[in-house]
Formats: sequence, C-alpha cells, structure tokens
Amino acid sequence: MGYQYFKTSLEHWLNQEGNSQKILQIQAGYKKARLSQILSQVLDKKHEKNNTPISYDNQVKIAYGCGYSYFDFLEYGKNLIDGKTPPPAEPRPIIIQSPQELTEKGLDTEAFIPIPLYESGKVAAFRNGSAFNPYEEATDHILIHVRELEGRSKHRLLALEVGGDSMEPLIPKGSIIVADTDDKEYIDNKVYVLKGYMDGVDNYVQIKRVRKADNIQTILLMSDNSKYPPIAGGKDWNALCVGRVFRLWRNSLDI
Repeated sequence: MGYQYFKTSLEHWLNQEGNSQKILQIQAGYKKARLSQILSQVLDKKHEKNNTPISYDNQVKIAYGCGYSYFDFLEYGKNLIDGKTPPPAEPRPIIIQSPQELTEKGLDTEAFIPIPLYESGKVAAFRNGSAFNPYEEATDHILIHVRELEGRSKHRLLALEVGGDSMEPLIPKGSIIVADTDDKEYIDNKVYVLKGYMDGVDNYVQIKRVRKADNIQTILLMSDNSKYPPIAGGKDWNALCVGRVFRLWRNSLDI
C-alpha cells in the first residue's frame, strides 16, 4: 500500500498550481529524459499492472524534490486517499547560477523571479542608507515563485546565507533568508538585515530583531539566541537598515 500512497502523492503534487515536471526535475536533480522515464513508469495507467515500483532511492529523491521527507510524502498520499488534508511541503528555494538559466531550463520567466544570493554580506553606505556593494558579485541566484513574494516582485530583493547562530532557533546557521531593500519602515520587534561590524570590517550586515525602549532613542539589535547580548545600533534607522526579512528557508530536520 505504501507505493500507492507514493503514486497518489506524486500525481496530486504535479497537478497543483505552480508545480511542474520541470520544477521537480530541478529540485530533485534529475536529467529531463531520466525523470520522464521514471514518471512514465509511476503514472502510466495503461501499463499499471506490468509496472514494477521504482527504486526506494528514486522514491526518496522525488519526495525531496516535491518538498517532503519520504515518510511525509507517504503520509501525504494516505491523507489524500482517506479524504484528509495533506501535510504542508517543506519550502526550499531553487538555486541557479545566473538568471539566464531560467530560459535554459525552460522555466516561466513571468512566474519565477531570480534573486541574487550573497555569502559575504558586504554592503556599501549610500546617502539614503545602506545597500549591497555593486562590486560584490552574487554567488548564485535563487528562484521564487511570484505568488510567494507577497506583492514584492518589483522590489529590490536580496538573499543571504546565514553564517552564524545568533538568531537560533528561529533562523539556524545555514538558512537562507530573503530581504526587501525597499521595505525599511521601522516596526518594533521585527527582523531586519542591518549594517553591522565584524572583525574590523565595517561594510558588513547582520540579521537581528530590533527593539526601541521608551526611555532611550538608541535602537537595540536583539539576537534570538540568549547567549548573545543586545547591541546598540545607534539612532539613525535609515543608515542602519538594509531591508526587512520576509522569507526564510531552513532545515527542519531538527525541529
């Protein structure tokens, strides 16, 4: 029965808006011809009686490409057969080396937005605040479906791979966050990418929660990890803020 759960999940996932064989190919890491062969073996009802199950490794790989662990993917199919709501997928970004890959991979350029992904986090100071150094090249780009951008598709967006643990458990080390550099309105107790300092390098950014006490003007940069004390961020919010964090991908295996 487990394989039937798998088949039900896969067929349902492929029929959901925004999902496609092309997306599965990229996220699961298959060549186009190989994935087509596997899907034909799994979903071709004309030869269903003669079809043997695909290997366990391929089932795991496809489940991951759909955003699930293998056992969650089976649970997905079981819930569908039982008439229940399937569990949500684990969102993960599609990473490409350049925006040109959108066309090369045959993806809908209207549906997917490429966002530059940075590792170093260096920024340059400008009159109207802080922005990423135009000479700092993005290591890769991540693709986000336009419906996930919450009306921000025309904004200046950037992605960062988180290198520290100061925002754990909310944002573990190795997570990828997306910030909107056009969204700099101060909202107390929210998370932003902010200009910071590290090892004597002053053009750097950090991800912190911001607080402002009633009796002082200084903005406090707060870590969710209690082992890190608050940092005084100064009074000039415009110079401090790079952009608000609005999207996060993290490894949920340890949750």
